[in-house]
Amino acid sequence: MRPYVFMLSFLWMGVPATATHAYPVPADPGPSSAIQELECSSLPGSGRYSDPIEVGVVTGSMLIRGCEALTSGAAFSSRYFRFTLTDAAPQNAAVGAFFLTSAGQESAVHPRLAGTNGVTVATSSADGVWIEAVPLTGRFLPIGPLNRHGSPLPAGTWMLGFEKLHSPLSSLSTPAFDVLIWLG
Repeated sequence: MRPYVFMLSFLWMGVPATATHAYPVPADPGPSSAIQELECSSLPGSGRYSDPIEVGVVTGSMLIRGCEALTSGAAFSSRYFRFTLTDAAPQNAAVGAFFLTSAGQESAVHPRLAGTNGVTVATSSADGVWIEAVPLTGRFLPIGPLNRHGSPLPAGTWMLGFEKLHSPLSSLSTPAFDVLIWLG
């Protein structure tokens, strides 16, 4: 169990997340808090929009570890994951990424969410939330409810995309990152 996962639960309970480990991490989070962990390289798909990384059906929180850095160049500045929810996203659910910036890997990882029809339902700039869990930084999209829409993300298949800033930081890459689909 990763301490930064619990930062999300505290954030959604109304406790501000800050750049400290001031919040207690439960010694035994219990079975309802279990998080399925997968390695990014073990999932099928190239990560391109036409061939997204296939996460499959998500029925509980999931951590996808070790996703490669996003770098400059059309094929490398974004990565897409396809996942399916069988029910509407529960209250306090979120999707996003945690990463550790460093010299030369200073660009953040920015999430966006779209339906498989290509219609964007949430973007980092309009709906994103920064989360600090020293030394990690996270950028997340609330999906239960969606910020602008007030209702939870409905059951269905979704495209979760991540991108790096193109300008003025076009020459920078992001660090490697972990994707978290948090269903509480």
